[in-house]
Amino acid sequence: MFTFGLLLQAPALENQAGNQESTSNIFHLISASDPIVQITLLILVVFSVISWATILFKFLQVKKARNSGRQFLKMYEQADSLDEVVAKATAREGNPFYEVFSEALSEIIRYRQLRSKDPASAGTLSLEKIHRIIQNTTNESLERLENMLPFLANTASSSPFVGLFGTVWGILQAFWNIGKTGNTSLATVGPAISEALVATAVGLAAAIPAVLGYNYFQTKVRRLSKDLYLFGEDLQLRIKKEFF
Repeated sequence: MFTFGLLLQAPALENQAGNQESTSNIFHLISASDPIVQITLLILVVFSVISWATILFKFLQVKKARNSGRQFLKMYEQADSLDEVVAKATAREGNPFYEVFSEALSEIIRYRQLRSKDPASAGTLSLEKIHRIIQNTTNESLERLENMLPFLANTASSSPFVGLFGTVWGILQAFWNIGKTGNTSLATVGPAISEALVATAVGLAAAIPAVLGYNYFQTKVRRLSKDLYLFGEDLQLRIKKEFF
């Protein structure tokens, strides 16, 4: 029984040892590679780390904007008047719907305060000015949501080419070794070609999450943009109805 147990454990031990040896060989290959290839890999790793940090940050930002916006819209639709919304709404950072509402109503509140103090200097409440405030605030909110998305797009488009540069350089090194030694054996050209394949793999590893993240957030921001513009139009109609 003891011998039979050892026989069962032997393949697993061999696979574990093989995996450790493979990992060790990859790190050894990178450490012993050409400086140009190492710089290429470092650039790709930096791109990948920043991309993942951007994806995490944008996921939390968009999720917060969507959830807080949904709650605000529900309260906004159920309120009988905009004054009731002002009384019930609470400031929430990262809520584009509240930001648009707050900026538009701030102009009305400021006009009311001026009129109560000095009606002559208060002037008239301009619907066109409120329209501009809503449009500007909407655009600023969307710009914040779209911030850092161009980096994901650039990473997705440029990382494969950076990896391809490392691939081409590795192949050049392989031919250089052949010309220098006159030996075409796998032992001569294998390391350089392996460096080239590693650069390609790292380039794809940096590009694929970036392009998926970019497409995902573009879709989410586009939907929020549509809802935000519709909210701005409805808010203008309610302001015109209640204050003009």
